[in-house]
Amino acid sequence: MDLLDEHAVTNFLGANKPDLIVNAAAWTAVDAAEVHRDAAERLNAGLPTQLAEYAASNNARLAHYSSDYVYPGSGKAPLQEISYWPT
Repeated sequence: MDLLDEHAVTNFLGANKPDLIVNAAAWTAVDAAEVHRDAAERLNAGLPTQLAEYAASNNARLAHYSSDYVYPGSGKAPLQEISYWPT
């Protein structure tokens, strides 16, 4: 599936109705993100938003994680996990 295509993602979610989504997609080529801004923004902001909205509306769970591009590992204490599981 082309994750850059919002309609393709919508169609997939509607057809498959997942109750758990694990999102590992991201644009990590930092230099190329400046050239391909729309694609980078879609994968790093638009897609997670779309998945979160689907999850919230459909009582689904969404697990989204990041890489050392966001969390460099220089901290002295573990980071607190944020959870928005439906109740």
